[in-house]
Amino acid sequence: MRAASDWIDELPTVTTVAHAVTEQLKVDTVDWRFDMRGIELKDDDDLFAVYLVGTLVLLRKIILYKYQEEKSLSREREANPDREAKLQFMVATYLEAELLVGQAVGNRRGYLTTAQKCRDIGCYRRWFKTGYSNVYISAAYRARILPRLFPCGDRAAELDRLAQSYAKQAPVLPSPAETSTIEPELKGVAPAGCCVYGGDANRNGLCDDWQNPLPTTPGSNTGASACSAGGECSRPNQPLFLNGQLACEQCENEWMEVRRGVSARQPSNDAKPTEVTFQNCKGQMETRKTNPPELDDGISIRVKCARGHVVQFISREDRLTNGELESDQYGLGPDPANPGKQACFDKTADDKDPEKRKWRTDSKWPDPYYESTGAYITSCDSITTIDAPSFQFDPKYKEMRAVAKSFAVCDGKVVSVVDWSREFIAGSACPSYHVDPPRTPTLDEIEKFRKLSSSERPSSEKEGFKPWP
Repeated sequence: MRAASDWIDELPTVTTVAHAVTEQLKVDTVDWRFDMRGIELKDDDDLFAVYLVGTLVLLRKIILYKYQEEKSLSREREANPDREAKLQFMVATYLEAELLVGQAVGNRRGYLTTAQKCRDIGCYRRWFKTGYSNVYISAAYRARILPRLFPCGDRAAELDRLAQSYAKQAPVLPSPAETSTIEPELKGVAPAGCCVYGGDANRNGLCDDWQNPLPTTPGSNTGASACSAGGECSRPNQPLFLNGQLACEQCENEWMEVRRGVSARQPSNDAKPTEVTFQNCKGQMETRKTNPPELDDGISIRVKCARGHVVQFISREDRLTNGELESDQYGLGPDPANPGKQACFDKTADDKDPEKRKWRTDSKWPDPYYESTGAYITSCDSITTIDAPSFQFDPKYKEMRAVAKSFAVCDGKVVSVVDWSREFIAGSACPSYHVDPPRTPTLDEIEKFRKLSSSERPSSEKEGFKPWP
């Protein structure tokens, strides 16, 4: 039997829904006479908007049915407040997207002003409501779209059966695209506006990311490649992952999105904290608790592709009160190669010469990808990692800094890199971030860090991680 949290973790993003709608419309309209409609499918923004809103309403209905079923079977809601917060966030995300679509009435081209010949807003709204209602009540459409939205396992069939069981008692869920309002308790819970979906260049209420689907192979479902490759679109017990803002003015490009001020909580049904004892870098025995990921003020890196990875490198530097960088080591948890000892790494003692900076691969040996640490979430069109380098401040230090370089890998190619740091300065209330805009890495840069982590380095220095693209 599936874990109770799986269905929430598998809910598709709005962008995933939009891409699935695009692909399904290509199939559903293959025999349509678009010459009778006055506009081709590729230009029919009205049709896309109607089906997008109808599909989002369908998902909200299914969420309600599943939530009611879960509530009647157990006290999951009271036992797992984080799950409910995540569910509330997803519902709010769908509502905000529907509101966006509704706010652009009159700014779109499509069949409502050609085939239906609407010349006023009232006519447009009436036919729009009829259109999206026909979408979400159609059992045939539901059976076609759910496998695209839930391509892994038997989740689509399960939710289809659930929706069918509620067919005679389906509640009315008006869309914000029709009402122009969102319930007060959900307003502001999720990001609003097309700025989080690549903008809206033509101001038609259909965000640019929604109208630019990822390439798919003939006959494949949106997101299915992640499953056919042996992976999952989302993994069980993903962290609750909320809040945050873009880390800098240009901290997003076509491959990466970097945010700071992010909070993460591991689901409460995950592993309990455990204690480990090891010899630390100073030769003393030390006992630490290993806790599930739980942090505030984190930095997240989202890689925008279905089969994406992050390869991250970290360098630590601590400046003494006399202004000099300390030449010493810093420690992490137990060394995988020798669990009785702490994994120790050299600090950077010269920040003037880039070649003298001491880097390490920030992952769980021997996997070079950052997600091996477990601090990440996935969807069928992206992977997002989260980190917050910590400091145990000592009065002898003027400042402590973690310098990072994070590469984005998509479909076996290194496509982008972001340089960032987190530092703690004596007298400050909390650490702060500095993030440069993501950019295209140089070939020399990629090669240097590949060699740093893999066995291609000289045997006296190699870290021994598996090679990465």
